[in-house]
Amino acid sequence: MGHQILDSNVEVLTELEKGFGTDIFIGSREDDSDLQRANFGAGKRIVDRKTLGKVVFADAKSIETLNKIMWPNIAELQNIVLSQFEQSNKTNIAAIEGALIIEAGYQKYYHEIWVAQLPKEQAKKRLLSRNPELSEEEAQRRLDTQIDDEERIKHASFV
Repeated sequence: MGHQILDSNVEVLTELEKGFGTDIFIGSREDDSDLQRANFGAGKRIVDRKTLGKVVFADAKSIETLNKIMWPNIAELQNIVLSQFEQSNKTNIAAIEGALIIEAGYQKYYHEIWVAQLPKEQAKKRLLSRNPELSEEEAQRRLDTQIDDEERIKHASFV
């Protein structure tokens, strides 16, 4: 849902620009292509997730800023999606995948929380394979921002 919000929510894009500047948008930098810069100048703002990630994971305050912008919007979109799901389906069971449900304090809105565990070294390898531009230190810094498995398990209905 976070990607959907980044792709379509104009208010979120405005808040991201206020919080992190224009460099997080494709087309806003001198090294971007002429077409990218023309689209950005025409108001077509596309978040460069890799650049946003580098900015955000550089310090805890930036992560907090991003979370304050994104989490309420994710919760709102989730409520809309679940309401539409409830109205259009014969079942009242839905599953939501969300890496930061517990960090956001949203576990109280769910009947059950299922936690999947991954050894730390394997999590780091997975992150690096998905983001080859990251250094080992950057990958570890991103992983260090998450709560540990022991804390996550405290909230789990099923592990």
